[in-house]
Amino acid sequence: MARHFSENTSRTPRTPRRVQVIETDLEPEQDYPVYEEDMPSYDNGGYRESKTGAAAPWPLALAFFSSILLMLLTVLLTVAFTVGNVSFMENTLKSSDFSEKVVEDLDGKFKSRSNSSGFPKELLLEQVTPENIDADMCDLIDRMYSSDAYENDYHQKFYDTLYDSMIQYAKDNGYVVNAETEPAIANVAQSCLDQYNNSVGIPLAGTIHDSLLSRLNRVIWIGIGVLALLSAISLLLTFLLAGKGGTGLRFIGYSTITCVVVCLVFAFVLFPALGLGGLQANPPSLGAFLQSYIRGIFSSFLFPAIAFLLISIVCIVFSIKLENAPSRARRTRR
Repeated sequence: MARHFSENTSRTPRTPRRVQVIETDLEPEQDYPVYEEDMPSYDNGGYRESKTGAAAPWPLALAFFSSILLMLLTVLLTVAFTVGNVSFMENTLKSSDFSEKVVEDLDGKFKSRSNSSGFPKELLLEQVTPENIDADMCDLIDRMYSSDAYENDYHQKFYDTLYDSMIQYAKDNGYVVNAETEPAIANVAQSCLDQYNNSVGIPLAGTIHDSLLSRLNRVIWIGIGVLALLSAISLLLTFLLAGKGGTGLRFIGYSTITCVVVCLVFAFVLFPALGLGGLQANPPSLGAFLQSYIRGIFSSFLFPAIAFLLISIVCIVFSIKLENAPSRARRTRR
């Protein structure tokens, strides 16, 4: 053991090998710069933000508040272009079966009046046509929305024409027309006019004109201006507080998607849910007209729903592009 150890220690140390250095044209690996957006941030009390910088709850709260303002603005705009628009009511009247129902209703009433007075039913119904009914109703609607003084005798032409036709019919058939018979003829004409007024008219039209419709548009458009300003401020704050990238546009897209859902509920769900399809009125023709009118108001929410849907699609698409822009830029640099 000792001899073996001494032999091993007495050996001459080996000469280290010579290393040959080979020069090449390769450059050393470069250090790529680290950008700020590549690193996560731990601001806001240790809350980890996304690389786009949007983490605070304020943008979400403002987006929700913006959706409320936008829906209120949509409701006022819909009311302005429906209830506050004379053309909407007239078009709804012409597209409904109001005039046909009035003709059916007055046919039965004038038949009994014909039997009691001796005048033929065709003579009494000479002016009761869908065209004349639509014209008289449109005249009434124009008076409701105009600033002119409302007149209760807007059907006076009906009475005058019917009275002259009855006088002429009596003379042609050999009846004596004098001071004693003329009041009886006038009573029949007035009775027919009263029945016509009950069927062709809108209840409380004069009161609506005096107290509401003359001021409705002014109040609505003031509210539209205020809500439009508040909505613009809220959306701008949502976009600015959301941080970098497309987060602000994404939150705006979420707000408009909420408006799309609410508008679709108004357009397709609320009318049958409230049971307005079974709305009854006297005469039945008025009930049919009111059903068509109210259904048209709710259906008008479909147009802002389409507009909000397009806005939300544009905002979300651009937000995705902006959020993916840093990663594309890094791939391009590398």
